[in-house]
Amino acid sequence: MKKKISEKELMTDKRKKIFFTQNVKISIFLFVLCFLIYGNGIKNDFSLDDEFVTLHNPEVEKGLKGIPEIFTTHYASDESQNYGYRPIAKATYAIEYQFFGQNPHISHFINILIYAFTCIFLFFLLQKLFKNEHFILPLLATTLFLVHPLHTEVVDSLKSRDSLFSFLGSIFSLYLFVKYAETTKIKYALFGTFILVIAYLSKPDAMTFLAIIPLTLYFFTDVSYKKIFFVIASIIVGFLLIHFGIKLALNGTHSARTFIFIENPLYIHKGNLFTRIPLGFLTLVYYYKMLFFPVYLSCYYGYNTVPILHPDNIIVIFSAIVTLTVAGFSVYKIKTKKIIFFGILYFFITASMFLNVVVPAVGIIAERFMYIPSLGFSIVIAVLILELFKIPYKNVVQKINFKEYKFFIALVFILLSLCSCRVITRNPNWRNHYTIYAHDIKNVPESAKLHALLAAKEFSFVYDQT
Repeated sequence: MKKKISEKELMTDKRKKIFFTQNVKISIFLFVLCFLIYGNGIKNDFSLDDEFVTLHNPEVEKGLKGIPEIFTTHYASDESQNYGYRPIAKATYAIEYQFFGQNPHISHFINILIYAFTCIFLFFLLQKLFKNEHFILPLLATTLFLVHPLHTEVVDSLKSRDSLFSFLGSIFSLYLFVKYAETTKIKYALFGTFILVIAYLSKPDAMTFLAIIPLTLYFFTDVSYKKIFFVIASIIVGFLLIHFGIKLALNGTHSARTFIFIENPLYIHKGNLFTRIPLGFLTLVYYYKMLFFPVYLSCYYGYNTVPILHPDNIIVIFSAIVTLTVAGFSVYKIKTKKIIFFGILYFFITASMFLNVVVPAVGIIAERFMYIPSLGFSIVIAVLILELFKIPYKNVVQKINFKEYKFFIALVFILLSLCSCRVITRNPNWRNHYTIYAHDIKNVPESAKLHALLAAKEFSFVYDQT
């Protein structure tokens, strides 16, 4: 005798099918949008620092046989220096070389593919975190993140695949820790720690998730403080183990990198808190500008694009007032657990590694440094847009009649169109070493290092012709 299905069960099953269909459509939309705006970059060649990790790299050119050596040697090396340990992205280039040879077009295609999957997974993660909100919030935040022109460096520069993997691993780890909070199953915490370590092996940017993961659990789950401390302890132990593991893998060989003044003056003149803190607030000004107005972009900044200013400089003072007010108010309001405050705190935490206060950043500022922090920016902007147009996204599961919000649709369409066009026009600049240097020097004429890179390429071209 067949079991009679209740009307409630039928409605639940129907909702699940609608939810599944909706997510499939959104995934296809994000995937197609990603290739639409980045697809013209597939025909690009090598550029910038690609030679350090893929172009004529001896370990990579060994193919699969070179992978053990990749995991036991430094990330980048030449005649005078060797430094870093980021084997994950480098190993993928060895795999590519095994099957496709030295083919930059395949590499660019794979970079876009990784970015597309990252954005799709990001939508599902945000949908899980914002479970009480209408899907328009995670979709808008993800789409704003996807089309932001600041990401052209991490997608178009093959060397920056380490950033792509680091972020993808970090958000996957975050998802697993959220699952741990929901189920209290230790396996999710252990697997989450393992994945975060893998993300760290892609690029150390993942370290900021030591703070982001507990922050997220506090905002979006009902997990106890005891379990949050367990999560923090688990991640710390994972990082300590991999720290000693890297030492063993490198067999005691030390990193030796030559730092030069034009990369960042703080490498030579270390300064103190009175010089570094003002530079930190000034650095944020440049990043605010990049995030809100990503028009004049550059593959490299460095000396003297960003001057080192005194604490009494008006720009530094203004940045300090704005930053401390916004960050301080978000901390003060943390108990409200509002999504906008999460986005703000996420941004400042993940950006903290690149403000030149604790450690000097290569090039002083860089667009790739804002790849992970820009998620916080996208969340905040998405919330503000929905609030501005009074879209009823809070605690809503039913459909929203967007025909009633024509100005909202118009603004979002204009934003996405402008950003998409900027990405599409930016991709060809990364065609090769010369094109990116020659184009970007117009945007940052004060960059000494970029002048040197361009001069070296022009000299190389003249030498080859003779």
